[in-house]
Amino acid sequence: MRVDRELRTVFTLGLLAAIPALAINMALSVPEQLVLSFDASASVARLFVTLYLAGYAIALIPMGIGCDVFPRKWFVLSCLLAFAALGLLASTSDSLVTILLVRFVQGVLGAACAVGARAIIRDIAGVDIAKSMTSMMIILALSPSVGPLLGGQFLSWLGFRGPLFAMAIYAVLTAMLLVILVPSTREASRTKNSGFRVFLQAREFFSSRSVTLPLALVAIPFSAYLVMLSGLSEIMNFRYGYSAATFGSTFAGIALAYPLATWIGRRLQDYWTSKRVMGCGVVLFLVSLSLQVGYLASFEPHQGVLWGAVGFYLGGLGLVIPVATALVMDSSPTKAGFSAAVIGTAQFTLGTLGSAFYAVLSDGQGIILLITMAAAVVLIMVVFSFFISVGAEAYDKGV
Repeated sequence: MRVDRELRTVFTLGLLAAIPALAINMALSVPEQLVLSFDASASVARLFVTLYLAGYAIALIPMGIGCDVFPRKWFVLSCLLAFAALGLLASTSDSLVTILLVRFVQGVLGAACAVGARAIIRDIAGVDIAKSMTSMMIILALSPSVGPLLGGQFLSWLGFRGPLFAMAIYAVLTAMLLVILVPSTREASRTKNSGFRVFLQAREFFSSRSVTLPLALVAIPFSAYLVMLSGLSEIMNFRYGYSAATFGSTFAGIALAYPLATWIGRRLQDYWTSKRVMGCGVVLFLVSLSLQVGYLASFEPHQGVLWGAVGFYLGGLGLVIPVATALVMDSSPTKAGFSAAVIGTAQFTLGTLGSAFYAVLSDGQGIILLITMAAAVVLIMVVFSFFISVGAEAYDKGV
């Protein structure tokens, strides 16, 4: 019975952690619909994604402090319900300005979901944090497959309003499960460690070399993934003539590489070290890089090469990010909420900058997107090399 209860808790936290990602994945084709519905420019419509990422990145540290200062479960629940209410507002609005503002605030509130899920899982997992974190992230990893598929369907039914409405309902259902299945793992702080004190712990956090290298292995690949989400639908729609439904179903199939790799990584952790599991992920990144180079070098690049590069990249994410996240959370000298906030801030700050960079320079042909992904793979290789020689040893010694 105890195992079943823990599985239900981890499942619910996985649904909670997936909210920020689903809010993007279910709305991949919404910017194109906003162009048609409001006669807006493509650059303005892309703000639908960019503003959400900006709100998320800005709010992570404050939300992390909030999770450490206030009762975690109830703090997250209040943000989750506000997220749902704003989603219903946006789904009924006829103002593009209102919709974009709501997306920014939803990004702020979504930050509490991701931070809270990671903090609570560290509270309940104990020594099994790597396995529990990976199990939770299997649910999160399904969002690139399920999100575009559902988003495309709701888009065909209700236009751009469909994904916004669907996310609001998802948030309400997750809030119900959170109340019923997730224990309140930490009450409001009554110690001297105020929110300001937690913020000051950043120096201690970044001075730990067993934290900074795994943090880079979480942030760099995920930031390029966000850029991919910002630009892939545009490339497939305008260069290869994909409809919103076709893109959603195709991306959903390719994105199964993410949860599959995460599940495989969870199994490998029973036999292999963290370094070895992540090493397999780096190999998949290298395969993706070779396909990216092949696509860029071709005069008439085939869409299958681009999809292959995306699939292998997502497979690398599934093996690297859950393990690296667990290493950061387990080795962090700061409180769980703050640690989770730093992880998300690093991911989405880089992702927002990359998304804005793509929005400004994109030519719709995929060149900028692939250059960004290729640069990320090169950086991953460099950081992982340092991790092998320094970071993994430091982690094993508990430095």
